[in-house]
Amino acid sequence: MRYFEKASIKAAQSNGVSNRKPDALSAKPNFFFPESHELLPADSESSESPKLILNEENCQIWYMKDDKFKTRYILASDYLYFKDTSFDVSVEGKVFIEIWTDVINLYLKEFLYTVKYATAEFDWVNMNAGFQFRFFCFRDKFEQFVCTCYKMLQKFKAKNQQQRFDAVREDKLKEANNFFFQDPKSQAWEYLDSMLYSKDYPKHLMLKALEELTFERFVEL
Repeated sequence: MRYFEKASIKAAQSNGVSNRKPDALSAKPNFFFPESHELLPADSESSESPKLILNEENCQIWYMKDDKFKTRYILASDYLYFKDTSFDVSVEGKVFIEIWTDVINLYLKEFLYTVKYATAEFDWVNMNAGFQFRFFCFRDKFEQFVCTCYKMLQKFKAKNQQQRFDAVREDKLKEANNFFFQDPKSQAWEYLDSMLYSKDYPKHLMLKALEELTFERFVEL
């Protein structure tokens, strides 16, 4: 047994893998763990219905306090709309949104993994003519959490994401091409579903738009 242990260590070291134990003190601290679990005092006026607390030309903020479930969390949503409200209706727009969403997920993967262990969540969904960003976090860390999320998004530069773009696009192309290897019955049902229920574009149009979406076009959009 000792021989195999020594042999394994020797093989790992020859491959450039260190047998040094990880230093727990070198790990980055998770700043999103709560420091206080106190509840805010009840406020019947703020908990009756949502109230508009900020109304500007390009921004509105609504607030409603929860006095029913008495949780220590804050749940917030932020809606961002496209300048071109018909963008996500086009074939190219739908393909771009799918690619952009997956690229952003890869870009934020480590950050989202970190906040998950502090019981915080940040995600987004494509809405009509825009995105809905959703934040969920302990109350005393909420402002820091939201600010960090937006700073991460501000740092995102499409021109620096070619490796992630290529990986996502390749997976999408494989998935789209695999559809045409299915039996005709399954393909027919998919087309019927896209026309009557999901209202998506036919697969061959999505595939064509995906093939034509270059990295340069991705950066431009």
